Amino acid sequence: MANKPRTDAAIARTREQLAADVDAFLKSGKKIKQIPMGVSGQGPSSSGRKQLVLKPRRA
Repeated sequence: MANKPRTDAAIARTREQLAADVDAFLKSGKKIKQIPMGVSGQGPSSSGRKQLVLKPRRA
């Protein structure tokens, strides 16, 4: 089943909801930590390779 195209109104509602969620999170006393670009939360695997593939190799 194909996804419905998002309308400007739907995008605006999503942004408003996200802003409200962030505001509620901050008001609850929690903090948002900014992570530097290039830092990953994924630790090393037993094989030494990361399991995340951003662009698969072409054969």
